[in-house]
Amino acid sequence: MRAVVYPWLLSLLVALAGCAADMAGPGGACTNDTECTAGLQCYAQKVCVVTAVQDTPVILRLTPPPKSGLLVESFHVTLRGATQAVPLPPLWLGQPAVIHGTVTQAGNPLSGSIPGSLSATAQSPVAGNDLQFSATSLIAPKAFAGAKQPAGFELRVQPGHTYDLAFWPESPKIPPHYTSITVGGSIAEWKIELPAQEHLLRIGGRLVAGPVALAGLRVSLEDPQGRLCSTKVITNDSGSFELHVDPSVAHGRLHFEPVDAQSPLPHGRSESKITLPKSASAPLDLGALDVGALPPAQPMEIRAVGIGGELMAGALVRVQRPLSTSKDAAQGSKTPGQKEEGTDGEKGEKGATTKLTGLYLETYGYADKSGIFATELPPGPASISVVTAPKSAFGKGKWKGEMKGLAAGGVLTVPCPKRELMHGTVEDYVDQPVSGAKVFLRRLEDTAKAGSGELGGDEALEAHDDGGGKFSVLVDPGTYAVWVQPPAGSGLARVLAKIVEVATGKPALCELRLPPPMVLVGSVLTAHGPLAGVLIDVLAAKVSVPGKTGSAANEPRATLASAPGVLLDSHLLATTTSGGNGAFEVLLAPGQVAQ
Repeated sequence: MRAVVYPWLLSLLVALAGCAADMAGPGGACTNDTECTAGLQCYAQKVCVVTAVQDTPVILRLTPPPKSGLLVESFHVTLRGATQAVPLPPLWLGQPAVIHGTVTQAGNPLSGSIPGSLSATAQSPVAGNDLQFSATSLIAPKAFAGAKQPAGFELRVQPGHTYDLAFWPESPKIPPHYTSITVGGSIAEWKIELPAQEHLLRIGGRLVAGPVALAGLRVSLEDPQGRLCSTKVITNDSGSFELHVDPSVAHGRLHFEPVDAQSPLPHGRSESKITLPKSASAPLDLGALDVGALPPAQPMEIRAVGIGGELMAGALVRVQRPLSTSKDAAQGSKTPGQKEEGTDGEKGEKGATTKLTGLYLETYGYADKSGIFATELPPGPASISVVTAPKSAFGKGKWKGEMKGLAAGGVLTVPCPKRELMHGTVEDYVDQPVSGAKVFLRRLEDTAKAGSGELGGDEALEAHDDGGGKFSVLVDPGTYAVWVQPPAGSGLARVLAKIVEVATGKPALCELRLPPPMVLVGSVLTAHGPLAGVLIDVLAAKVSVPGKTGSAANEPRATLASAPGVLLDSHLLATTTSGGNGAFEVLLAPGQVAQ
């Protein structure tokens, strides 16, 4: 990340005239200042812009064309002052740091390189948008361009960052390996040496339900950072498994889940951290890990319907049946070297019992043309969710209660409520309708519900353009962030317009008014001169969120961080592409960036 502070807001007048010839448009088009609303001025005889703005810190993310060999780079920019007549300094894209190397395994002189995937991740200035670069490790070393000798991989990264490296081997017998690297410039050779196979720690056990062995469960171990740190194995007919773990791992948490999503087998994890042995010569045997008695599964048929009986063909149906997590339900053998985890951290003495928690059965699938999803689960308390198609007139259905076996041909019906209509208008700053604007929205989760596991903001919904600046869209009740992307040539900027609450049984009116824009212009240069075709994203490091409107305006504000898509949409202020002379210009909505 490079930091650049610009004392003026704009630039490159005549040189950039051809870069955004389509910037002018109805309402914002101009040839001189007299054609603009009071308080605005005519920029480059094209578009009316604000004459004074607050200090506006933004981040410019530059993505070069793939064939350029350059990497994504980010620049801190602070736009200051009221003048728009001084050119900005060019944005320079430097040469990437190139790392050539091999991935070998200690004690294996025949392995030229271990095949797998290598990723390098560093923190980005925009939350939820880490810098990440990847490479493929090859068995046969390759003569990369510019390398002095053949190597197993070529990794290109931005210099000046410390990267977390993760290597994911193709072999199921080798666990993932984690390390880090600080990159100042190109590194001629970088060798990642995996532990010898005989030095890998081993941890084994059996997963059972009372006297019944549980075959077909995928088992793995996660380290305290939540990263996979072991091989993944599937329990055999006796329920047995053995994991291989990197010797750098001190302790982890066991996880298991069915290989087949339709199998009525348990999901779960170890309640406490498992302390690993310090040597591969002393494998850790967890013994029999008991999930408790599993009631026999019975056929179930679940029908998803609208409130008027309409069949929800193709809807995604998920059924979750909790299992007992009592202290007596998961009595395993004594585990050498294990400590129980309590509120004060790791507690307990050597030889504590391995307990299992978070136990549940889950199956999921899609409803057929009759709206029915057929499955098998034990009767008992259960939760069911139905996710309909985004453009369906009916929303997400939920059911919670006592699920009984339906062998006699009965069907459990889950009603899906009718979606509500959100409709409204898009107008510019002089109250003229903006036809052709794209209005899209993402559902937010209330802060109180964050982390509840419910889906929120997972998919952007685009409103239907009814023409004349009007739009409409069917949505589930809830809280939504609403963005507007004006059409090209309108002289308006992309804006996070409103946070809107949609109540059950009540259409939501959403009137959107777009502000006059400010303009950011610049150029992209490399050591070989200007670079065309660079994608420039203007991002806010911190977002200014509009207040909530609607029937529940007094409720706590929903969080924009409820899903990665919401976060990215909230920070993106504008996008453009550099022209043939490396120049670019883009309109921004004032007030979008928190100071």
